[in-house]
Amino acid sequence: CCVPVPCMVLKCHGLDGGLNGGSQTAGSPRNLFCELGCVPPQSQLHFSVLGPGHYASRNGHGAICQFLLQSGARCNAQTHGGATALHRASYCGHVDVARLLLAYGADPGIADDDGMTSLHKAAVGGHRELCELLLQHSPVLKSIQDRRARRACDLVPGSGTLRDLLET
Repeated sequence: CCVPVPCMVLKCHGLDGGLNGGSQTAGSPRNLFCELGCVPPQSQLHFSVLGPGHYASRNGHGAICQFLLQSGARCNAQTHGGATALHRASYCGHVDVARLLLAYGADPGIADDDGMTSLHKAAVGGHRELCELLLQHSPVLKSIQDRRARRACDLVPGSGTLRDLLET
């Protein structure tokens, strides 16, 4: 699931220097986004299908997610398959990114086209801390079934404390 964001994505967005300790190139990251045509104008900025927000959330790049969110990105935007940035971060186990997205209003109850919420995705990966975080925001997630009538507890690999957390 978690392949590195191509260097071109970071360079395109003017974030490679700032993330690696160097200085950023001339102009603000926001201007670089627009000048290079990588991201639509701010009124249309969102975590779009295969856009920088989905790459960043899937790969745990919190600084990029934070920049996008501070620039007005809509964190609940869905891909063609219904996934949100929170789905991506949850599946890959990126607790800090998920926490950031939730702080900016990400809805953990949004279901993708398979009926899976972010809790389902975190459960599949066995990510206990993420499951706890999601349940703090929305305890009702435990009872939501996907299109195959599975709750998050049904998707946990093996048995143990995570399954217990999700069943009770």
